[in-house]
Amino acid sequence: MLKYDPDKRITAFDALNHPWITKYTTLKAHDEKLNVLSLKRLQSFKVRNQLQQAVIAYIANHLQSQETMNKLKEVFQQFDKNGDGVLERNELLEGYMKLGKTKKQAARIVDKIMNQIDLNNNGTIDYSEFLMANLRHEDITSSEKLKEAFKIFDKDGDGHITVKEIKEVLGGNDEAVAELVKAADLDGDGQISFDEFTQMMMKLYRGD
Repeated sequence: MLKYDPDKRITAFDALNHPWITKYTTLKAHDEKLNVLSLKRLQSFKVRNQLQQAVIAYIANHLQSQETMNKLKEVFQQFDKNGDGVLERNELLEGYMKLGKTKKQAARIVDKIMNQIDLNNNGTIDYSEFLMANLRHEDITSSEKLKEAFKIFDKDGDGHITVKEIKEVLGGNDEAVAELVKAADLDGDGQISFDEFTQMMMKLYRGD
C-alpha cells in the first residue's frame, strides 16, 4: 500500500478487505458480541437454592469445553480492568454504561447482579461465579451434563438422591437439606429421582 506511484497503490476497498484487516476487525467485533452476551447473562442469572447452585457450579467448572472456558476467561479479563481476579461494582457499572445504560440504570442492574450472583457475599463477582452466570441454557438443560452432575450426589448409584447423600456433598443440617429435597421431590417419596432433578433445573428457565 505504501507505494510512491499512485498507480501502484492498492485501492482503499482492497486495503479494507485485506486478510490482515478483516481478521482483526472481525475478532474485535466478535469479542464485543461476547462481552454484550456475557453482560446479558449476568443480568438474567438466578438460582433458587443451594442444590441448584451446586449443580450449576459443577457444570460450569468441569463440563464445559476448553474452547468455551478460554473465551469466557478472555471476556472476564476484559471486564477485570485492574486485573485483581474479581469483578468489582465499578467495573460492572462501566460495562453496562457502555451498552447505553444511564449511570442510574446501570447501578440498579449491578445491585441486582450482586444480590443474585455474589454467592459468597464478598461484594465482588469472582471467576467461579462469573462462569456459573455465563452457562448457556443448553448446558444446564443438557441431559448428558445433568446425568454427570446427578452422579456427584447419587453416591450409591441407585438412581435417587437422599438427604444423607446431599449432606455428604454440601454439608448443612438435616432440616435445611430436607427442605432442599422436599422442594424437588414431586412424588413425595423423600428422595430425588433423576427426572425430578432435571425438572428442578428446568425451573431456572421457566421462571416458576
